Amino acid sequence: ADFRASGDPRAEDIELLLRKYPSLRIAYVSPWPPPRPAAGAAGSKAGDGEVRVFSRPGVLPVLYTTLSRADQDSGQVVVDAEVALPGSPFLGEGKPENQNLAIPFAFGERLQVIDMNQEGYLEEALKMRNLLQEFAVVEQGRPPCTIVGFTEHIFTAASGFVTAIYMALQERYFCSFHQRVAEVPLDVRMHYGHPDVLDKVHFMSRGGISKPSKEVNLNEDVFAGYNTTLRGGSIVFREYTSVGKGRMTNLTEIYFFEVKLAQGAAEQCLSRDVYRLSRTLSLPRLLSFYYSGLGFYFHQVLVMRVTILIGYLITLLVLVDLDGSVLPESAKSIGFTAFFPLVITLATIVPA
Repeated sequence: ADFRASGDPRAEDIELLLRKYPSLRIAYVSPWPPPRPAAGAAGSKAGDGEVRVFSRPGVLPVLYTTLSRADQDSGQVVVDAEVALPGSPFLGEGKPENQNLAIPFAFGERLQVIDMNQEGYLEEALKMRNLLQEFAVVEQGRPPCTIVGFTEHIFTAASGFVTAIYMALQERYFCSFHQRVAEVPLDVRMHYGHPDVLDKVHFMSRGGISKPSKEVNLNEDVFAGYNTTLRGGSIVFREYTSVGKGRMTNLTEIYFFEVKLAQGAAEQCLSRDVYRLSRTLSLPRLLSFYYSGLGFYFHQVLVMRVTILIGYLITLLVLVDLDGSVLPESAKSIGFTAFFPLVITLATIVPA
């Protein structure tokens, strides 16, 4: 609505997509139209033809979420449904706000949210029936399944860039090996983004599929996993299906992506969800949960600092001629290959 009012060319692009794909729907927020005032009141047409502005001091404009589509006969963008909002939905992070505003218009009991850098394959879509059946499986002593996760295929690795191949290998490790172990036996697999399938009824009664608070919910997707773990749900991970996903192909984008993950892990520690999980999880799950989040980054800092410290200490021992008395005899016979990581460490601590 803002694009169309301001003459932004993106409005034409959106309308083109709606006409090209008749099944596409777009949800957005618009101000509630003011009620029709009585003659002579604010908002009515005066005798000179001027329209007075309808307003009430101290009252914020009412907002509502709208679902739009393209009419197949006329080609015009029409409104399918409108839901009035109790207040302003803009809390900070735009992505979770958009997701939660679109939930009321989703049909069915299950919900799958796809990012704009993902794509589906026909042969994988045929497995959706099996994936939905995972929600019907009831395991004794385990809460009902509310999130079903599965793997992703990084198609940007075919571009040939070294950085793209690196990101594909990293995602392959995280989306397969890490999450496989996080589910069984650690039981700390959370919701790390899309394309997980969620129980819509479960999440609509528990605040939505993600949280949009500024900064604290920087990694908004993972809070869906925290939410369902705290409120009677469970998460499973399956590897018989996948969707395509595009990742960064240059070092700058990769750097900022890693920075976002690290900052989000730190901000999670300020949330009530992590506090409540730390008070309710058993010790094995709590330790696994710690290392799968902030603990990973904390330990990486320790490893890097200790590695540099060891390089300085060995250099100091050599300078004062105490390496022979401190280092064991077996260390003296080790070849250059074994000491090569130490050489790299020394090279990184030398000032440029």
